Amino acid sequence: MNALSGQIANMLRAAILCVAALSAGGAVVVQASVLVAVAPAATVCNPVPGATQLWASPSTRYILVGEMHGTEEHPAIFGDLACAAASSHREIIVGLERPISEQPEINAVLDSNNPTLATSKLLKEPMWSTLDGRSSQAMVTLLNRLRTYKAEGKIKEVVTFDAAGQKDTSAVRDRKMGNFLEHIASQNPNALILALTGNLHALKATNKGFGYPFMAMFLPPNQVKSLVVIDRGGTAWLWMKNGCNVYPLPSTNGATRGVFLNPKRAPSWTPTGGYDGVLSTGEPITASLPAIPSPPKPPACVAQ
Repeated sequence: MNALSGQIANMLRAAILCVAALSAGGAVVVQASVLVAVAPAATVCNPVPGATQLWASPSTRYILVGEMHGTEEHPAIFGDLACAAASSHREIIVGLERPISEQPEINAVLDSNNPTLATSKLLKEPMWSTLDGRSSQAMVTLLNRLRTYKAEGKIKEVVTFDAAGQKDTSAVRDRKMGNFLEHIASQNPNALILALTGNLHALKATNKGFGYPFMAMFLPPNQVKSLVVIDRGGTAWLWMKNGCNVYPLPSTNGATRGVFLNPKRAPSWTPTGGYDGVLSTGEPITASLPAIPSPPKPPACVAQ
């Protein structure tokens, strides 16, 4: 091979590397007429002060995060916590309170070469037409973040755990969700399960007015750390007696960002022993609107 042929070969190899880098989200730098492929940088986690204490004990198998559905900030800080959990050097399985029937479509969003198309198919699943805050734009954003974390090896997988049938009572639904999470843990004995759910489901004690055990109460209590998300108040998209719409919410005293394993910091309605602590956003909340294209106008709660 002469000098010219060698130069051409090197340029071809560089061009191939460039295409590979661009397809992976990387960048290409041009230096002195030589193309250099730059690998995509790994995601830098938004710090969550105090998070490491959640997985400091090897006996902790489940971290439950109880949110107020329908905000931008609650799924966002959960995503930050999922990113930070990679520092535990354990397999991280992220659980989402979505019907288990959506698992194939969730997997497609995480693994597809065309996540936009996969997301559009996911949004055609029936529960995304129930506009109660669980089917928000913020949840789609979270899925896209989890897709990145999985590709980078920060998390192992994402699982849905709402195993309830359409005719199941609320009590049966909580039992089935807890049992399903325990089943996932049994299949992944070395994993740490980080689950996002409604704040009631994450309670480790029965709340007045309900009279049945919540999801967290079906898990081994010595293996569970349960947090409720608190914030500085603002707005949320909620299903209330007047229908689905943006509603104001008061502060829950979440002025400082971080994890605080102090049950006394939980909201005043929390029963004794309900949570191990709080996950505080440190900021106001804003409503996250339904994710489906062209949702019906408020106060409609179901898209036809």
